[in-house]
Amino acid sequence: TLVVIPVYNHAPLIRGVVERARAEGYPVLVVDDGSTDGALESLAGLPIERRRLPVNRGKGAAILEGATAAKQLGYDAVMTIDADGQHDPADGRRLLEAAASCWPAIVIGARRMEPAKAPRSSVFGRDFSNFWVRLECGQTLPDTQSGYRLYPVAYLTSAKFVSTRYPFEVEVLVRAAWAGLSLVSTPVSVVYPAGDAWVSHFHRFKDNLRLSALHAWLVTRSLLPWPHRVIYGAAEKPTVMPKFISP
Repeated sequence: TLVVIPVYNHAPLIRGVVERARAEGYPVLVVDDGSTDGALESLAGLPIERRRLPVNRGKGAAILEGATAAKQLGYDAVMTIDADGQHDPADGRRLLEAAASCWPAIVIGARRMEPAKAPRSSVFGRDFSNFWVRLECGQTLPDTQSGYRLYPVAYLTSAKFVSTRYPFEVEVLVRAAWAGLSLVSTPVSVVYPAGDAWVSHFHRFKDNLRLSALHAWLVTRSLLPWPHRVIYGAAEKPTVMPKFISP
């Protein structure tokens, strides 16, 4: 399992996230999505893998770049962690344990947002997204917007996606369900730094427009009469989750 951390202009926070992931024993790959604040340079001296996209292409593009690199490096799974410090790398064990009996699967770290006093806009966005995902693929999931996830490398490197920015993390779940891949959730903690310490790159108008367009397409496709291509059949026996071994 390789931890993949997409970063875009989180130079003040990214080193701490990487160091905490390394302290848990994970190998780490940071994918710089065209940062202009020296985010990748702030990681000098750390024993990690690095990739850089020359221009900002979106979180989805960074995750897919990380999956391609993971495949080249020989990993079977990638665990994505946000670069803004919201996720605790120690919770990664929860995702690995949840995957142990149902691999291959996408495991989502469902954020415990209420105890963390999450902004109302974040709670609404999560619930709104959950509703549409349930409509599009019939899956009832507690947190379809969490960026804390465990993915099979083979799925990310073989599937096709129309979005590479904010809507990507919704599309990847719906398409996985259509393909027959299990979607599993496990609770994780979340931290929302106070004041200016929390840096968000969510663009209320542009990202909501992209998300609305994606949901319109996904709902339309779910209603069309031709079947989805099922890659992971129900008759396929789950394999054992690749054992995580600390370096």
